[in-house]
Amino acid sequence: MLAPPLLIRVAERRTGQTRNRISTQLGRVHEFTLAGDAGQITQTTPLNSEQATPYPDCGIKPPPRITAADPA
Repeated sequence: MLAPPLLIRVAERRTGQTRNRISTQLGRVHEFTLAGDAGQITQTTPLNSEQATPYPDCGIKPPPRITAADPA
């Protein structure tokens, strides 16, 4: 999904990074589900400092580390 041009420009100005750099870094953030006998948990990969930067610069909360937990 492509972000609207205005949103991209705002992110570029607030972070001081290019669209490609922001996209590359945030494209490396993944969500995955681990399942086992005790149930399942869905979480995101930990953000490194470069991946975490755009969120506060743009006034957005970063994704939570654990997004869902479903005990068995």
